[in-house]
Amino acid sequence: MAIEGAIEGSTEGARAPTLYTVQALRFIAAMAVACVHIPIIKQGHWGVDLFFVISGFIMMYATAAGSPAFFLKRIIRVAPIYWLCTLAVFAIATVAPGLLKNTSADWLHLLKSLLFIPFDKNGAGHFPVLFVGWTLNFEMFYYAIFAVALRIDHARRSLFAGLALLAVVLICRAAFDAFPFMVYGETIMLEFILGMAAYHIIYWDKRSLGVVAILLAAYALPLATDFGLIETRGYRAGVVCFAAFVIAVKLRPLEAFAKPFAPLGDASYALYLTHAYVIGLLNVIFLAAAVDVGWGVWQTAFALTACVIASLIVWRYVERPMSAGLTRLFRVGRPA
Repeated sequence: MAIEGAIEGSTEGARAPTLYTVQALRFIAAMAVACVHIPIIKQGHWGVDLFFVISGFIMMYATAAGSPAFFLKRIIRVAPIYWLCTLAVFAIATVAPGLLKNTSADWLHLLKSLLFIPFDKNGAGHFPVLFVGWTLNFEMFYYAIFAVALRIDHARRSLFAGLALLAVVLICRAAFDAFPFMVYGETIMLEFILGMAAYHIIYWDKRSLGVVAILLAAYALPLATDFGLIETRGYRAGVVCFAAFVIAVKLRPLEAFAKPFAPLGDASYALYLTHAYVIGLLNVIFLAAAVDVGWGVWQTAFALTACVIASLIVWRYVERPMSAGLTRLFRVGRPA
């Protein structure tokens, strides 16, 4: 494929070239989710769906020339900063529980959160201690499936991973009513399939037509058993984000325009994890300073700017050094 040619000769642990459009889209997705928690906006849930499409694509892209220590790299990339933020929220729940809504200092909840096990948090639904971490339960499950697919057949990793995701969703929806199985039966899981299909569309070759057809058929198959699923976000937002992603990445001239967004894309994960607490703190400050004013345009602009600045600080001084240190410790290539 084209991407294999582009990074031919890569050594173990080397990274594929940065796609600046993807970096910009990661930032856009994180900002969309941040807008969900702005009182006067409360829109942008599609940011999560875009993240899932991007994840499906990136796993294919990052493993195109090989996949040494894939799962360990993903753990290093995702888990440490998430665990640190989770422990910080748990500490707040222990010392000042009144500052949090549905989070309590429950040690079992903490353990399940750190291990990416879904649970119903105090009747509020699928939310770990760090409530935005619900998406990471899906991400880690996908990484585990993808890691197995890599071991089975690197060349056909997307097919094995896509069919496994489909099987998980269908089986969980049909056969289990325990909470974790209900979670993994959600159609949002299928958005990773769209991301893998996007990779084959963007880096098209003679084998791509059959692979894309199978992946899209796997994505659509649950509709054959329950057409009401078309109303779920896995189909509503998933298709739109998939189409937008393919179009944006295929438009090569956008790469130059998107390049300045690379640092913001790097900090998008930190932005996703921390934004709600930055907004929550500012909400307390705004209400204390002007109870009768509430949120307006300037408060919103200030809050979003503060979220971005905070994420850049966390990425530069916490996430990146921690990731680099663990990469050296375990002697693996830099995580994608």
